[in-house]
Amino acid sequence: MIPIWPVGVEYVAEITFPVEEDMSTGMIMTAGQLVGIFHVLIISILNDKLDSPKTACTISLWIMNACIALGLILVFFLKEDLR
Repeated sequence: MIPIWPVGVEYVAEITFPVEEDMSTGMIMTAGQLVGIFHVLIISILNDKLDSPKTACTISLWIMNACIALGLILVFFLKEDLR
């Protein structure tokens, strides 16, 4: 994840052109933190409901994989108007 971070930040700054780069970077970081909080909450809820922590973790990872796949699909629909 770390090697791709500067490329992703630069790309987001390009596709959100009228917005300042600092604002775009802040929004990406905030979104990442919210996804992390969501993931931790899902793991803790599943851990409380299910008998096995291993099963809860596996289900949570499948949910995260589904979110990543959805994000990958949505990337193909981005309209690039780079300036």
